[in-house]
Amino acid sequence: MKISVAAAFTAGKASRLLLVKPTYKPGWDLPGGILEEGESPTAGLKREIREELGVECVLDDLACVDFIESDWEDRPVLLLMFLARFRGSDKPRFRLQPDELCDSQFYKFGQARHLVSTRMRDRLDILQRRLGNPKTPQLYLQRSHHDSRNASSTTVAI
Repeated sequence: MKISVAAAFTAGKASRLLLVKPTYKPGWDLPGGILEEGESPTAGLKREIREELGVECVLDDLACVDFIESDWEDRPVLLLMFLARFRGSDKPRFRLQPDELCDSQFYKFGQARHLVSTRMRDRLDILQRRLGNPKTPQLYLQRSHHDSRNASSTTVAI
């Protein structure tokens, strides 16, 4: 099973969200990646941010856990999405890793929802609710397939 980690960086009183444009797949996504063997989720996410964006970050709360029985590579994936902030500056200068990312932008949540996959859209909805009310519980999502047209899903507060 792959374990994937993602960081939700917000700006402007949490009204905007950082998205990145990977070079290896279409569309936009949250920054993050796949954990290496034996790596903790927080250490792996900090490493991914450092490698992909060239900046340091601080991880805050776990916002969402999502399990997909079969991804685009027919492998199960557990995704952990953390709230995050940049260390030092609100507007860091990114140094994108060219073989991983070709662009990065802050988008309003409404715009971001239209740029990401359907399953990421569900995660962003959870994130936005959590940012609006920090007492909102973390949510666990479970999907039977990466293609939402063929998927069944479950949402549970944790």
